[in-house]
This record gives sequence, C-alpha cells and structure tokens, in this order.
Amino acid sequence: MRTRCDLFVVLGFAAALLAPALAWRLEPGAWYELQRENRRPAAFPALPGSLAELQQFPAAAEAWHTDTFGLRSPLLRLDNLLALRLWHKLPSQTLLLGREDWIFYTGEDSRTVWRGLYPVPPDFAPNWAAALRSRAAWYARRGIAYLCVIAPNKETVYPDMLPPGEEALGPTLLERLGDELVLHPDLPLVDLRAALADERRHDRPEEGDYSYHPLGSHWTSRAGWRAAQAIVQRLAQLYPELGRFDEFAREDCVSVERPGSLDDTWAGSLHLEDLYTQRVRSFGARAPRAESCTPASEDVHTSDCLFERSEGGAGRVLLLHDSFGPWLRAPLAEYASRLRSIWDADLPTESVLAEAPRILVEVRSERRLLQGPLWFYDPLELLEAESYAALPELARLPASPESIGGIAPFAGSRIERGSGESVRLTSDGSARVLLDGWQPGPGGRLALHLVVRAPAATLAAIWYQTRAEPRFHPRRRNLLQLEAGTNEFFLRLPESGIQGPLLFKPGEQPGEYVIERFEARSGQP
Repeated sequence: MRTRCDLFVVLGFAAALLAPALAWRLEPGAWYELQRENRRPAAFPALPGSLAELQQFPAAAEAWHTDTFGLRSPLLRLDNLLALRLWHKLPSQTLLLGREDWIFYTGEDSRTVWRGLYPVPPDFAPNWAAALRSRAAWYARRGIAYLCVIAPNKETVYPDMLPPGEEALGPTLLERLGDELVLHPDLPLVDLRAALADERRHDRPEEGDYSYHPLGSHWTSRAGWRAAQAIVQRLAQLYPELGRFDEFAREDCVSVERPGSLDDTWAGSLHLEDLYTQRVRSFGARAPRAESCTPASEDVHTSDCLFERSEGGAGRVLLLHDSFGPWLRAPLAEYASRLRSIWDADLPTESVLAEAPRILVEVRSERRLLQGPLWFYDPLELLEAESYAALPELARLPASPESIGGIAPFAGSRIERGSGESVRLTSDGSARVLLDGWQPGPGGRLALHLVVRAPAATLAAIWYQTRAEPRFHPRRRNLLQLEAGTNEFFLRLPESGIQGPLLFKPGEQPGEYVIERFEARSGQP
C-alpha cells in the first residue's frame, strides 16, 4: 500500500513538472495572451556572441521563460482570484481596488498626485500657462485656433469611490492649473472638472451607467459627449470669430448597451474578464450629422479616424489625443464640417500644418501634467534694412536713472559711455544689460535694429517679457551669432504682446563689447 502511495506521489509530482511543458507544446501561442496585459511578450534571446551578451543571456532567457510558461494564464488567473476573494486586493502594484470593486490606476505617480503629495515646483502653473499661450500664439500666426483639454483622471471625478485612507491631503496638479485659469481666463485651456462632476447627476448606478468605467481608467461615451459640449462652449468664448456652433441637446442622443464589450477594463489584464464585468454603453446622436469615413472608428484602439458632414459645421477640426480621445471624436465631429482625430502622444507640428485645420483641439490626460510643458516659438526673423525702415517707429518708455542712452546695467554689470551714442560693457562672459522698453505697437510685436561690436566670435542672447507673463523666462531666450568686430542686425521677435525692457547678453566670450546702436519699431507694418 505504501509503495502504491509513493508511486502516486511520484507520478503526481512528475505530472506537475511536465504539465506546463505539455501545455506549451499543445498550445505554443498561448503566451500571446500577454497582450491583454498591455505589454509585448519577451522574445527568446539571440545566442550570445560576446562576453557582455553572455552576461545578459540568463536574465533574458528567464524573461522569455516567464512569459512562455505553460499554463501561465490559468495559474495567474487562480492567483489573482485568490488575492481578490481572500484578501480583497489586487495583485498588481499599479492597480488599486476601490469601493464597490472599482479599479483605479496608480502608475505614473497617480497616487501621490491625487493625494496632493507630489512635490510641485513653485512655478508649475505659470510655466504651463505660458507654454499654452506660446502654442496658441504659434498656431494663431498660422490661422489655427488652438485649445488644450486636460481629461481628469477617474479619481478626480470619483474620489468617493477610492478606498478608505486615500483621501486628498493637498491640491492636485490639475487644481493648481485650474486656479491659474481662474486668474487668467484667456488661457487656451478648458477645465472639465465642473462639467464632469455635473454629468455624474445622470449616472444610474443600479444599471451600471457611470461617467467613467468602473473597471477601467477612462470616461464613458456619455462623459465624452459632455466633454465635447464643454470644449465647444470654451472655443466659442475664446474665439468668437469662429461663429455660432450648432446646438446638440441631450434629448437628441440615445444610449445603447453593448453586451460583452471589453472596452477599457483592467479585468482582461487580470485574466478575470468573465468574472469581473461592467456594463458598457455607447451614447451619441440619435440622428448623426457627421458620417464616419473610417470603418473601425467605433473601435477605441483605432488611431486615425475621419468624420465629415455633408453641410454645416464649424470648419475643419483636428483632434490630437491620447487614450481619452476615442470617446470624444464622434460627439465632437457633430460640430465640425470635417474632423480628423489622430492618436499621438506628441504634438507633431508637421502633421497639424499638413492637415490645415481651422481648429486644433489637443486632449491629454491629467497624468500628462507630470511632464514638462511643451513650448512653441518661431525663431528670430531677420529683416532686410528696407523692410525694417518701412515699419512704424515706437515711442520709448521713460529711461531708468542709471541708464546711458537707454541701456541700463543688470545684476551688477558695469557700463560706461563710449564715443557718440555707443555704450561700452566689459564682460567676463556673463554680463547682461537692460534695453529700455517701448510703447507696444499694433499686435505688440517688436522689431529691432541692433549694432554690436564683439571682441571675438560668440553667441549673443536676447530675452523678452510679455503682458501675460512679465518676466524673463529661460524659454524666451533667443540667440544671435556674432562675429569678431561689428555686427548689424535687423530682426523681429517671434511673439506678440511684448512689453517692458529687453534683457541682452552681448556675448559669452570675455572682453569689451560696444553697443553702438539699438532701436525698436513696431513689428507690424
């Protein structure tokens, strides 16, 4: 009897060892289920051809074995199910189980952000505001109305569904940027928090109808429709020249349930999509005015979609978006004569200019605020002397007491009068001076005539400030290439709204610099 029991133990142990290998042989493509975990499976590493590759081979082979392990999905499913049923927690470090089994994403510092614990630089909101203005100005010079949309994270709209102990202890990044919008209502930004909080009044929990997917990270199509309304209202405020947008009421929409849909759910990556389900609905116009020209436009993974209306609409709209965009493109298309939506993590200017839209809507998730803002500037524009002479002259603002001929020392630099109207500056390579300001002309753009004598070939730098941001920001640093000897420039600064004095660093080489002449004219003819 004991021998028979030992035999069963040995056979059972051998079966347990061989089962994964047998499963792998019977279903060799099973590891591609890893795609549900939003990552690619590790490939089998190439045989090492050097000592360095040999040292890396074991770890790479182990990663491949982990991803191709037979019975991997059933075993992961069992482990995840036990963690949920026994411990009421999620096994992933980037997922958090909330109230009523809601799932929240905690990756990319989301947890520290929503609790207000993320270390925020003092100039976070002003930097973002200035960057958004630079984008709007850059596109405006090309006839494009620009609007940035920050899609709130799920926990921003549903903080009450977070588990106990996850309450906010300070302001979030979006709250700080929202405060900046209150101070500067002309920012090309729409704050969707109020609109989406109001949209929650239309939630029907008993039917699983919410503004955000309980098991995912994104808003539902109903919230996308409400976001489209808020976007259009904001565009009308900022750009009245766009004209009146069509009305699009809730009564004109219909909600249709999509049974079995796996749109935006973490249950698939946990291998529990049959046990943890959510009800998904499409919400949109009962009689759509915009027609999709892309067969797979309803698929949230489609990265490039086109919608067109036979008549009406507010012109050509380009929607650049991240993962929140798929639920926004159809309702926003109802307001456009033509809408193209592109899923792109960046802001590709070449694609935008090639599309030639009248309106550009950029949609980024709240998590995008963790990254530094992207600034847009044209380079300094060199002018011909005749073109500069044809520009209107500007009146100078009163000179400061320590200035010489409209040039004042800055941060301890020392200047002295040269021959004629020139001003001499002895520099160690870091000295800077202030060039007195002028009454801004039409449009606030500024053109300069500058004559500088340099001791050697070097780079000069000009900083300017604007009415919207009266400070010399490092990103408003414009460079000029100087040769040894006398250099003469006629140039136009890139932005509008320039005011106050300019900050000028004549060069990076030590020696004596002579500013022989400087004059400003209106940058607009």
